[in-house]
Amino acid sequence: MRRITELDALRPIWAILILLAHATEASWFHGWSRVDLFFVLSGFVLTYKMVVENDESRLRLSDFFRERFLRLLPAYYVLLIVVFAADGSRWDTDHLFGLLRAATFTANAPLYWSNTYPIRYSNLIIHAWSLEVEVLFCCLWPVVIRVFGRAGVMILAVILLIDSVYCRASGLHPWTFVARSDGLALGSLLALVLSRPGPIDRRRVGRWSIAAGLLGLGYLVWFRFWSERMTRSFDRPLEIWQSLAVLATNLSYAALIGMIATHAGHPSMGLLRTRWLNGLGRISYGIYLYSFVAIALAGEALGQGPTTRGWRTAWLAMTLAIVMAGLTRWLVERPLWTLARRPVKPLALGPVANARRPLANPLLNRPSGSEGE
Repeated sequence: MRRITELDALRPIWAILILLAHATEASWFHGWSRVDLFFVLSGFVLTYKMVVENDESRLRLSDFFRERFLRLLPAYYVLLIVVFAADGSRWDTDHLFGLLRAATFTANAPLYWSNTYPIRYSNLIIHAWSLEVEVLFCCLWPVVIRVFGRAGVMILAVILLIDSVYCRASGLHPWTFVARSDGLALGSLLALVLSRPGPIDRRRVGRWSIAAGLLGLGYLVWFRFWSERMTRSFDRPLEIWQSLAVLATNLSYAALIGMIATHAGHPSMGLLRTRWLNGLGRISYGIYLYSFVAIALAGEALGQGPTTRGWRTAWLAMTLAIVMAGLTRWLVERPLWTLARRPVKPLALGPVANARRPLANPLLNRPSGSEGE
């Protein structure tokens, strides 16, 4: 359970689905919900890692923050540089202020009181609202785990779950942290269940996962085909039925992750352990970040405008996003990771350093069991 390969394979699948949904502008079944899988996965992985290490008294927040931010920030700032370089009006005051808000993860702040973006730097980074939600969660949740422990985290996760549904239904924009944290909370609750000491009852977890999945999918089917309240994207204040649809989506994703986590290594999961899929999983975050840039470049290359996208644009955009994500990983992320993990050599300070050297007498330095002992 330290690292579940099958769960890593879900990331590139959903990242590519998000890209294809935006590139084709097709009315897929709940296309707006793709990003919620990443929220559930983030809540599960972060909580599981932190709770297990906290139980083992090996929790170091500084190490966690360094590792997590080295994963999230480099590719994001490369994206901001690329978008800034490609923007014709890059020196416009509003654009510079919008870029500053994007770089400091405060672009979503106006949504708490206005439900609109007064300044938006570029539509090429409009999907970064999800990254802002995740970064805030990564800053707060490890401290919560450290302070309140397992029991306190479970209570706070339930409160966060209920609060998100209520805030969305009360008119708060669904791109804000307090209105889109039910996926993070469900992932955290699942991690608390699977990280309990002792063996895991797979059948019991499987039954609960199936029940939760059927409940969530059942509501989504009703919502899609019979409620007549379906919207193309949830980028505006929602009604109560729409807010519950987001919860149902997260419940379905939590059930999927629970089934995969409890059956990791099973032969039926062999497809999720393939080398090429896990290779894409290592760059899935970059694929998601570069999706809008890749779509714009593909449309320009094929001579298609923003309203005439199709599957040719989608496939070219997917190829470009994979290439850009791979280059970012090898040229930017890996060198930074190597530098951050390099151990610091102690300073040699004369007698202090020499005091640790082996004695010069060969008899005293001879290994135990050698001849002549």
